[in-house]
Amino acid sequence: MVETVPDARAQDGLHARPDSVRAAVRRARPLRLSTFCTALLAIGLAGTAALSWAAYTINDHNENRLLALQTKQAATVLQAIIPSLQTPLASAAEIAATSNGNLVGFSRYISSYVATSPGSKASFVSASLWRVDGRTPHLITTAGLTPELVAHASQERRFLDRAARAPAFDVIGPIGTASPRLGFAYASAGSPTYVVYAESALPAGRRARSEPDSAFAELRFAMYLGRSTQPDALIEANSDQVPITGHTARATVSFGTGVLTLVAARSGQLGGALAQMLWWIVAIIGTALAIISALVAERLFRRRRAAERLTHEVRTLLSEQRSIAEALQHALLPQQIPEIAGLDLAVRYIPG
Repeated sequence: MVETVPDARAQDGLHARPDSVRAAVRRARPLRLSTFCTALLAIGLAGTAALSWAAYTINDHNENRLLALQTKQAATVLQAIIPSLQTPLASAAEIAATSNGNLVGFSRYISSYVATSPGSKASFVSASLWRVDGRTPHLITTAGLTPELVAHASQERRFLDRAARAPAFDVIGPIGTASPRLGFAYASAGSPTYVVYAESALPAGRRARSEPDSAFAELRFAMYLGRSTQPDALIEANSDQVPITGHTARATVSFGTGVLTLVAARSGQLGGALAQMLWWIVAIIGTALAIISALVAERLFRRRRAAERLTHEVRTLLSEQRSIAEALQHALLPQQIPEIAGLDLAVRYIPG
């Protein structure tokens, strides 16, 4: 029996890693995204854009809904003010009618509602009693400042005649230019007719200040007497930009024989800062996740490709080494086994 040992370099060749294999392992930095990862990134960015737009649209719809609700709430507050103006005038008119225009009774009652100093919180700056009997209205007495309506004779007669014909809470204004006022009237029933007329001063420049805890705190608003929003109908506003611009809500309130029109817009975010920033948060986080996902997918994709190339090269190398080993085996075996009488000969190849 003959045993042969191949060269050790043949064994080393089985475990050797050629430069091409090591280069396949070291393949790293991607120069550009693959088609699959580019599509993945595009889908991620498109989804992020859709979610961001949805968050923005929902927030905008919610803000508009809150604006409408806030405007209605402010209108409700205005409506609650009407009795504080109407009740004193109606009571004073009844006193004048029952006392046949007695000055003492009227003055004693109405004086508590008329401001006596600039800092007073009384409802009116002027209150007066008029007798209207089909002729020129006759001024009986005045409490507080002189009525601004006296300076406008034709307007005075038309308004007081209208108030006398329909005994109800009536409103006129703004009256005057330097210190504009809003006028209110209430007429007694019966004949002669007594009309109690009072005026409230509008804020300087018709600019009002909203208290932090009021229904107007988060609104930019303008209030008009009547349904018109022309500058001459403006009663007050808390913004220097009139008319109010941007997305607005409107509410009307019955005010005596007329109406008050309230136009309002948001002065800030009614739903909170988080709701306002939500679509930005979704956009930033979604974009970051889409990019990271695409890069991770690209890395995994390239590692898979590298592993496939490495597997192919290893298989090729093993196939070559197997061919070499087989050739070596055949080269070491004798071409012919000699025949010797009385002996049985066999040849075997054993690796070292």
